Amino acid sequence: MAFNSRCHNMEVKELPTIHATNSDWNLYIQNALFKEEKSAGELYSENGIDFEVTELQQQRYIRFLSQIPEIFSKLQCWPKLNQKVTILTVTTRLSQNENNFIAINATGTYNSLIEMCKVSLSNEEIKVLYLELLSTLFEHKSGRKWSLNNGYWMEIYNLVAECHTLNNKLSRKLYYFLAVFLRKTHRTAPTVSQRVIEQMTQTINKFYAKSEKARTKIDLWDYKRLPQSLNCLVKVLERLLAINPLPDVLKSFLPFKEAIDYIALVTNDQEVSLMADEILIILSFYQITELFDGIKVINHNPITLSGFFKIIEREYKKNNLEITFELYYQVQKYWKNVSRSMPRYFTKGKPMDIEDELICFQVEPLTIIAEKLLGVVRSNKEEIRKCYLADLLNGCTADGLSLGYLMRKTLRMVPLDVDIEALKWLVKSKPLYNRRNLATVFQTITFSLIDFTAYVKLKQSKRLKNDEKFAEALLATILAYLENFDLSWRESIGSVQLLNWVYELLCNTTHFNAKVHIKALQTLNITISKHMCPNMALLVDCTQNSSLNDLGALLWNKCFNKDAEVRTATLTVVQTMCQKMIQGFESFQKILHEHINQSFVMNMAMNDDNLLVRATSVKCLQEMVLIEHFLDDGKAGWFITNVLQLMCEESETVVLKEIIILITRSYDKLRNSVDRVKIYDVMVKAALNHNVDWEIREQSIKFWDKVMSICLERQGMSDGNFPSVIFSKEDRKIIHLDDHEIRKRLIHALESMSQTGCFKVLQGVLQHNNSSKEVNTYTISIITKLLTLLQRYEVTPEFILFNQAYPNLWSFPSQICASPSLGNEEILWEQIIEDTVMEMFSSCSNRCSSPGNCKKIDQGCNNMEIKEVSDFTVSTVDFIDFIYKKLPYLSKV
Repeated sequence: MAFNSRCHNMEVKELPTIHATNSDWNLYIQNALFKEEKSAGELYSENGIDFEVTELQQQRYIRFLSQIPEIFSKLQCWPKLNQKVTILTVTTRLSQNENNFIAINATGTYNSLIEMCKVSLSNEEIKVLYLELLSTLFEHKSGRKWSLNNGYWMEIYNLVAECHTLNNKLSRKLYYFLAVFLRKTHRTAPTVSQRVIEQMTQTINKFYAKSEKARTKIDLWDYKRLPQSLNCLVKVLERLLAINPLPDVLKSFLPFKEAIDYIALVTNDQEVSLMADEILIILSFYQITELFDGIKVINHNPITLSGFFKIIEREYKKNNLEITFELYYQVQKYWKNVSRSMPRYFTKGKPMDIEDELICFQVEPLTIIAEKLLGVVRSNKEEIRKCYLADLLNGCTADGLSLGYLMRKTLRMVPLDVDIEALKWLVKSKPLYNRRNLATVFQTITFSLIDFTAYVKLKQSKRLKNDEKFAEALLATILAYLENFDLSWRESIGSVQLLNWVYELLCNTTHFNAKVHIKALQTLNITISKHMCPNMALLVDCTQNSSLNDLGALLWNKCFNKDAEVRTATLTVVQTMCQKMIQGFESFQKILHEHINQSFVMNMAMNDDNLLVRATSVKCLQEMVLIEHFLDDGKAGWFITNVLQLMCEESETVVLKEIIILITRSYDKLRNSVDRVKIYDVMVKAALNHNVDWEIREQSIKFWDKVMSICLERQGMSDGNFPSVIFSKEDRKIIHLDDHEIRKRLIHALESMSQTGCFKVLQGVLQHNNSSKEVNTYTISIITKLLTLLQRYEVTPEFILFNQAYPNLWSFPSQICASPSLGNEEILWEQIIEDTVMEMFSSCSNRCSSPGNCKKIDQGCNNMEIKEVSDFTVSTVDFIDFIYKKLPYLSKV
């Protein structure tokens, strides 16, 4: 075990020996942990893996752990739960080193710790740490000897077997511990490993012996622990199979294969049958890897050799069709683990892929869905589908085809529940497929959608049971396969017409439940966002002869659906269409203009009774404001009035946040409006209102950040820097931006910020003690960025104040530089000083003679670009002085 070698110059002190009470475990633990009681997480380095202690800390921990029996005898009680966690964590990590183990165990500490654990095994965290400690002791000879003498390791299996009632995350961890323990002890202590395996299979052997003797089916109620034993066995074997290279301990489970096969044969319980089948497949795959070890090429189908087809046929004859789809998934997963050790498989000189054959079984119910829904074989009339099926079947062997045709007749007759189950496992299998097979599955799903759409178009009076659930599952599967996967037309021709078929489904399923409509609208949205329809894929800005042309009326209809989730999904489609309109598909503008324009969306944002619908409506407006000419024709005033009314009347944080984002996005187009002062007024109040959620205030600060950025951009800044030259529209000439010109422009920008209310907001946030950490952090980041810019160009409060008082000084440098009569540098500076002093005297004289002029220093520059309400104003000088003096202290808070 590697420890961090950092050392401290301190002595290791003895633990205090006092007459303690039951609360004094704190004193011992804190003294052992350098006067600070650390949690288990603080004992690790930043990566969360390496146990990070110094040599002195290690000695202190060992000394403390060695005295635990003595401490317990004095206190006659165990520490609190969090203290137990810390003690067990430290002990487990230190025990990986044999010398540490010997030192700690000299006083019988491990017996005491195990006694401590046993009284707390009902706690899940203690149980995990206890098992980890027992497993760690087998790392070295001394630990193994002690463990074998005491026999505590015999409790490991029972503790793990009970974890099926725990949450998935914890149970997975315990199964992993047991798998690692078996692998470790198989090498170092084979008798221990064999004993635990006997414990794991004890119930199975008893059941097999009794049922074989009776030659009859045994009621599972006689063996209530059988499902629990099978569950633990399959979970552990799965984890052993995932280890590379495959551990030899798997060979120890092979003798029990016959008993498990018998259980799978006689049981009528689907859960027991499934677990037994999984165990058989895992052990068979391990046997195959042993059989073909060192062989490069084979002519035998590994799936046939594993007995998988026989297992599927057995479950088919027992009418357990639902569990066969989970078995297909499990075989895909197990094959991924062993394929690295398997040779290439050829049949008739053609390379075969096990994954291709398994997919044929997984999609079989969907390939014949038309026969169930419509009573016809669609492939007879569709050449594309016929070619697709031929390609699919080419991946099968003779054994696979034989079994597939055996199951076909039954699959046509079973309820839609079986097809729904098949779809569920197709979604789960997605991560296991290669790209080609992903496209194959997607093509199958598309054909099923076409068939189902044809079914609903018939408007049959007698519908199949659960057809709505099937539609929902089918659309959910399409969504799952489109996520993070961009299909090309070559890979799946079904992707070309997907939008049209979803549109047809929406038009003909108005009588279906809301869940189907939601999934269909989500599918419609993703097809538009991924440019899956032909005209968008070919970048043809036209909706004629496409379902897109009629989409506006459909979406308008859905906006009045009584289900709020349907309305939300509809508006999400509108939002996506607006995004595509901005990207160049202007034909969408006509669709939306005729049916769902900005007035309609604004009305939904103001009046809908569901907050998610209102929030999504505002998101639509966020995209609409980016559309060219959206606020033309005098719409700016209408927009500002409605948005501010919306903000004043809204009470939900989710919606308010989206409204502020809308105002922020639209500000660039509204900053020249006569009503912009209303925006400043509302946004100042939003940013400084300490009674609202911090997210609203943070988003308001982002608005003011944008205002500041625009003030700087109007003075020529681009991407956080001033370029060397710019073109001035006002002067119609190119201007060189030297430091002098940049300072001048910075002061203009600062004055604009002051008058709009930026400085009032930023200063108000930082001066208020109750501002949240998030709001303070973001505000400080804005001010720091501004301060860095001012320091770069030496813009200080004194500099601003001086130039506000004497604006004519801006012209001196250019006049002097242009004067040919001044060649000597000293004469030049003397003249500058003399002229400056004379100007100051003249200026002071004029100001003193007119009391009203004395206020001009505080009022700022006469050439301000924006004249706003004085309530917003914190003067530029005051604010810059504030950030120069106080920001270093604020940033430490």
